[in-house]
Amino acid sequence: MLNRRTFVSAFVGGLFSRSRPSEAQQARIWRIGFVSSLPVPATALADALRNADLVEGQNVIIDRRVTDSPNTLPVLVGELLRFQPDVIVAFWNRDVVATREATRSIPIVMVIGVDPVGAGLVASLARPGGNVTGSLYTEPAIAGKTLQVLKEAVPTVKRVAALWNPSFTLPAYYAAMEEAAKEAGITLVSVESRVPTEFDPALGLLASSRPEALFVDGLAVPRQDHRVRLIEFAARRRLPVVYTGKPWVTQALTRRGVEQGIMSPESFEEQTHASCQWKGQRSSSW
Repeated sequence: MLNRRTFVSAFVGGLFSRSRPSEAQQARIWRIGFVSSLPVPATALADALRNADLVEGQNVIIDRRVTDSPNTLPVLVGELLRFQPDVIVAFWNRDVVATREATRSIPIVMVIGVDPVGAGLVASLARPGGNVTGSLYTEPAIAGKTLQVLKEAVPTVKRVAALWNPSFTLPAYYAAMEEAAKEAGITLVSVESRVPTEFDPALGLLASSRPEALFVDGLAVPRQDHRVRLIEFAARRRLPVVYTGKPWVTQALTRRGVEQGIMSPESFEEQTHASCQWKGQRSSSW
């Protein structure tokens, strides 16, 4: 799977430039479907696309389907397909699976790819194949590096609690982290939180496990108020923490609220823009 800058160079630089001479192409209104089973700010996609000169209501139409009930995804994707979109932006793995099961021809842009190879979403990172591309959020190989960085920062750490969501982060990732912890002489304590109602029990388990450091998977704590409480929990106990996203670090350093959501504007802007241009002229890179 191409990184974002290479992706833009290959698709926007090539395909978009070939479409510019046609006035009909310039006047075309693109249609983008968006589906997510995680809470996402309503304007995030439109805000990101505006940086690529795609303005909702002018040259792009965005059909959104957001749900907190994963079992409704097939129905929601079916609704999007009836609009005949040029591209569908699927927020993370579960959304991609539902979308790919419904279409193998419309390009799918994955915002958060959690071990996409291990999850069977793409054939490989270098050559994803099929109609799915997007951003790599994490893969098992990163697990060892995560604990290595923590160990280098705090050489005396021996007990780490990992707050994670097995529904989002694949078990293979945690298994790789367990192996890395064993090699580093670290005891790893698993604390799972799948839905917001499990956060309080998870926080209690974190306290009772008496860790010397924390690993926090951002996908395990989607609610902003829960994020604030977790940051304060770590601060009170003076615990070193490894977070999986920059917004967490910013918020932890400033101890102030940050905008809710984990969407990357660059992911949307670059990859969805490129996919729209790819629609009319397929490339073997997909």
